[in-house]
Amino acid sequence: MPEGASGSNEGADSLGILAEYLSGRGPRLLLVAGPPGAGKSSLVRELYPRLPGPKLILLYQQPTVSTPGGGVHPQIGAATSVLLADPNPTPPDSGEPRSGGLAGMPIGSQETGGPAFPSALVEAFGRLASTGGSVVADSWDRESESFARGHVPDPASVRTIDLPETAFSALQTGLLGLRVNLVLAMIPDLAQPLASLSDGLVELRRETPNGASVRVVAISKLRGSDHGDESHLYSLDGGTFRSFPDLPRGFAPPIRAPDPDPEPAAGTLWPGAEAFARAFGRLRYNAITGLALAADAPHPYGAAMAGPLVAHTLRIGGRVIWMTSPSLGVTRVLTDLQGLVPPEWMRERLRIVTATGDESRSPELAAVKLPLRREMSDGGDLRSATSPGVGPIFPEAHRFLRLAPEGAPRLYVLSIEGLKASANAVGANLKAATLPSVLASYLRLPKFHGFGYGRADDPLSEALLPAADTSLLMQIVCGRPVVHGLRPRTPTYVVDWDAPTRPYSLAPSN
Repeated sequence: MPEGASGSNEGADSLGILAEYLSGRGPRLLLVAGPPGAGKSSLVRELYPRLPGPKLILLYQQPTVSTPGGGVHPQIGAATSVLLADPNPTPPDSGEPRSGGLAGMPIGSQETGGPAFPSALVEAFGRLASTGGSVVADSWDRESESFARGHVPDPASVRTIDLPETAFSALQTGLLGLRVNLVLAMIPDLAQPLASLSDGLVELRRETPNGASVRVVAISKLRGSDHGDESHLYSLDGGTFRSFPDLPRGFAPPIRAPDPDPEPAAGTLWPGAEAFARAFGRLRYNAITGLALAADAPHPYGAAMAGPLVAHTLRIGGRVIWMTSPSLGVTRVLTDLQGLVPPEWMRERLRIVTATGDESRSPELAAVKLPLRREMSDGGDLRSATSPGVGPIFPEAHRFLRLAPEGAPRLYVLSIEGLKASANAVGANLKAATLPSVLASYLRLPKFHGFGYGRADDPLSEALLPAADTSLLMQIVCGRPVVHGLRPRTPTYVVDWDAPTRPYSLAPSN
């Protein structure tokens, strides 16, 4: 299994797995480890409402010191500040008996020589131990305190306590002995001593496969569960922890309706998706966008990202040439665009170049499929090739774009796989060295943009990317497609399809 790959738990995200685990037979200690800023608190907050039974929230502010090796350890002899939020406190006049102690520790005195604990702390944990439930323990900061206070009905149910070092150590031991679920979030150095004691271990970390910095939630241990040793990507976009399960086997990324263009501009083309515009910007005219697909990224993902761009261009009166791969073909393109663009607009404004043979028998398909011919034209821009015998290769495609109405955008969506298959079908000797000359004949067209996609290790892709203004790389990490900009450099985004009528979304993962 490749690094970062998920296990067999297809379709389930990390939060669902952990919630199901903690809802089973317990009690269980779940340890969430990760460096500062990794999203431990965000994970705990998303998991909290899914936990079974009554709950308590414990926040700790433990003074630490840095070690010469860059690690962090508790400061010897320092007191720890604790905030206890009790969403379901026992009313003072309820008549319920007070718990006499927490794991054998006395309330408010040093009678036995052990550490003293405030009665509110001991009673809250004693009550939870008798009824069952869950405790979440997290570091104390502004956001976690706001979360804790937002879950109690009465401000008096929030207590702040300063515990000496011995008392805090005894509290940790007492919590581990309670018959409740305990979710404990800590930085790795503090979590390490508890790792062997935990029933479940979740690690939040960064990975950088092929330069794509991503956040990974790794479930490395869940005792008594079928899960474990599996990883998912996650995002903290908007301050919310969101994990991404594997896409189903055989998932075919759909082409969805384009998002409306919020600010039409004369010098750029709307990419059809708000997510793309936010991540990589609008598309300049007389320029190329190149999407390189890693070996593990299926070819249809490139077509799915181009689809909203095609639909938008057709809707605004532009003309589109789509050179598809043989596996996609004409039928699939028209099926995907059906309902997004009126049929008469596709007949007028869309032409498809493909090496597939018999689809043109249908009149509807024949109307949009261009014949594959190698002959060079006698006039116009087709004579301006920079190398002997090198030009647009498929003159009807160039002519179709060149004769677009004045002011209309011209879009060429180019599958490298489709280009190779089509060139081979007509006996064209297309080489990586001549591809820039072929592209140059199109780049001279007014309001032209090219969107090319293909295998990153294909020589034609390697020739296309240097000529592209925007170069992107897509690969599969933890069962999910991720994409980031190579030129210009951008963060990494998880590609997702989370709504039936919207195009793909891009969730930042770094």
